[in-house]
Order: sequence, then structure tokens, then C-alpha cells
Amino acid sequence: MLRLSIILTSLCASLTLPGCGEGALDLRQIEAEIEAAHPALAHIAPEALSAKLATQTPHLILDVREIEEYAVSHLPGAVQVSPKSSAEDIARLTDALPPEAQIIVYCSVGWRSSILGSALAEAYPTHSVSNLRGGLFAWHNQGFALVNSHGKTRSIHPYDKTWGKLIKAEEALSYHPQPASDQRTLP
Repeated sequence: MLRLSIILTSLCASLTLPGCGEGALDLRQIEAEIEAAHPALAHIAPEALSAKLATQTPHLILDVREIEEYAVSHLPGAVQVSPKSSAEDIARLTDALPPEAQIIVYCSVGWRSSILGSALAEAYPTHSVSNLRGGLFAWHNQGFALVNSHGKTRSIHPYDKTWGKLIKAEEALSYHPQPASDQRTLP
């Protein structure tokens, strides 16, 4: 994770984001940078994904974060895959999918997942592949449900101190899953 943190920090410094690295990050600008870097990949807004998940449309949700991040919270029904995964690594998950199934990838803000999403879109052209716009941070900031092994939660892993500034509710930041007795749960 340290290597990826160094890569993302240097990426942040190279972006045209106002104040990136020393001030407030702008999630909308990051989303625009990701979409510009991956123009062939579809990007789905949190509210559109929420509506889609409420239907019976077959889908596979891939959480492209480290297991420590996933343990704190993730989208309901998401399967954790390593950010180092390749399209071939994901084949065991996609083989059973019907052709009309949509594959949705996400990470904290969308950088890691857009890399895997682009590879999946190329490897599996029969499936619709989408990256969650703004990642789990945008999902959380808009108040959509997160879960962990204990059920619903408000906690979210910030990736690191700098990227965690993109989370609106600072009290939700957690680097470790909360014990069941101390769980920050939703009613």
C-alpha cells in the first residue's frame, strides 16, 4: 500500500488540482481527470448506480481497494479485488455472468478502479463496465449505504490523510473496522 500511496501522492502533485497536496482537494476535478484519462470507460454517478442496484439487472460490483479499506466499509454486495488485479485475475468472477450483466468497479475516488475497469472493458466487450464516478468517497458523501462484516456503517477508510480530506463527515473516517460493540451504524 505504501508504494501505491507514493504513486497517488506524486500523481496528485502532477494534476492541475487547485491546492492538491497542501490544501483542499476537489473531488469533481479529480473525477474529470479520471474520465479524461479513461475516455473509453463508462462512468456512473452514485445516484444512477443506486437506482440501478434497486432493479433486478444482473451485476457484479468490484471493490478495487486493499482488504484493510474494504474491511472498514464497502458497497453492499461488493467483491474485494486487489488493485493489482488484471482482467485475467477477474475471469473467475466474470465467467458465470450473463452477457447482459453490468460490471461496476470502484475504489476510493476512482483512480485504481478506472485502471482495472478499462482493462475489463477491453477484455470483456460483451459486458457493460462502469467506474463509479467519484468512487466510494462520492457515494459516502451523498449518503448512500455502506456495509461491513457487522452490517450497515457510517465508517469509511480515507486511504490516507491527504485523500481523506475529500470525505465530508470527518467523524466517519476510520483506518480500522469498528468492533461490533462500537460500530458506527445507521438506524
